[in-house]
Amino acid sequence: MPYAVDFDRHGNEIYVPAITFPGDPPPGRIDASSLRPGDILVWYSADPDEIHTTIRELTTGAYSHAALYIGRGHVIDAGPDGIDETSVTDLMNDFEVANVLRWEGEHDISKAVVRAKSMRGQKYARLDAALLPLRRRAVKRRGKLRFFSKKDWFAALALFARRHRPPSNSTYCSQLIVECFAACGVYGDRDVVEAAVSPNDFLTEGHFSYKGYLSRKIEPSFHLFDVNAPLSRRERLTWRPSPRPSLLKVVASTIWRRN
Repeated sequence: MPYAVDFDRHGNEIYVPAITFPGDPPPGRIDASSLRPGDILVWYSADPDEIHTTIRELTTGAYSHAALYIGRGHVIDAGPDGIDETSVTDLMNDFEVANVLRWEGEHDISKAVVRAKSMRGQKYARLDAALLPLRRRAVKRRGKLRFFSKKDWFAALALFARRHRPPSNSTYCSQLIVECFAACGVYGDRDVVEAAVSPNDFLTEGHFSYKGYLSRKIEPSFHLFDVNAPLSRRERLTWRPSPRPSLLKVVASTIWRRN
């Protein structure tokens, strides 16, 4: 049973069983040959890797990477070495599973693909990626930030700084997707400037249709909070990471790696 995202009375994200309809089962495992240019691949790594674990914990979701399919078995994605073209096969060897999302509206998705190709060679925005959880908090709680909350103050400052920073020739994985789809009108200018979309948000915000998942395994391991995992839960689930990484530590580590 797939999950849907809801909010508790404190504004925290919770995962609840989604509505399913008899005779209309959710898509399952698909082959890479069924991908179309413009598809978004949102990846989950089952390995206890520090980077992927930190991303999942700080963005309260199962997925830690996103890439844009450009055709002929290749994607454009942003990693620590920058923005480059990568084969789907290589990513399938590195990750456990990828949810395939597709835009089915009237916008010309070929513009998103062209934009992605033009970004090859850009640098990876490490600090910008590290501050994503704060900006995301500010956007998710827009109009509800608490005056006496340190977290909300830091979130508001991070969002303010992002809005007023000079243009930069660097990006990170989920922001790359936002910028590409902004080129064809799916996302707006504010979405690009605020840079507050995580890989998990592509699955839950409702813009894109879920088409199934890719995996090199016939029966891959799904994260407990994968919104499309074939799991059945009867009670509400709240993301309670343990231990929760220190955002200050993550940012400090990111700055140190840049120097």
